[in-house]
Amino acid sequence: MKKKRIKFINIMSFFIMFIVVIYISLVLILFDRKYLITEKIFKSALSSFNSYLIDILYKKDNTNLNYISSRIIYLENENKLLRKESKLINNNKKYILSDVINHSNQYWFNKLDINYGYKKGIKKDNPVITSSGLVGFIDKVNKNTSKVKLLTSVNKNYVIPVIIEKDNTYISGVLNKYNYHKNSFTVTNIKSDSNISIGDKVLLSGNELYNGIYIGKIKNIKSDNYGLTKTASVLPGVDFNNLLFVSVVVK
Repeated sequence: MKKKRIKFINIMSFFIMFIVVIYISLVLILFDRKYLITEKIFKSALSSFNSYLIDILYKKDNTNLNYISSRIIYLENENKLLRKESKLINNNKKYILSDVINHSNQYWFNKLDINYGYKKGIKKDNPVITSSGLVGFIDKVNKNTSKVKLLTSVNKNYVIPVIIEKDNTYISGVLNKYNYHKNSFTVTNIKSDSNISIGDKVLLSGNELYNGIYIGKIKNIKSDNYGLTKTASVLPGVDFNNLLFVSVVVK
């Protein structure tokens, strides 16, 4: 009973002090006098009280606070990407904006799942992109989900034809490797007499549905031992470690 009484007295004392500070501030305003010192004292007291409350609420479990902060950052990034992708959708109705619902560490550079399937009109082999370039192709379609085969899964058994844009001309090549340590693709079978340069754009080659989709830009060039062909290292436009939303290109 005694503890409750002391607690009540402390609360009432704080409340009375709060009222007094407000009253003094109002009086100074009415008399058009400076109240800078009073204002500083009031703000300092209020800040200390808020800090005390926050410390009481979270000192037992800082994990919740860290989780909330991380979640806010994640949602802010997600919202920025959504707005960026929405611009692409508004410019061309042939794109279906989708959420990435599964991107496991085990298959990080091979595949991911999205939240739309054939019910939405998505079909196998439809290109999947972001506003930064090509992500991959639809590999398997269910009613409400689809599996995307990522561009980073290219290898000697799964090559992709590409073209290099150079002064309004196009030079063919083959995308056949991805180095995740260097974050670069390898394009081979480029004719030795091709006048390609660092910074030239590399685009997807194929039918009218996806011909010309941006893949990346050349960052290094070398010739083979016999001087018959050239090989180029390509920096991808897409950040494959940060895929929250993708767009499916449909007919």
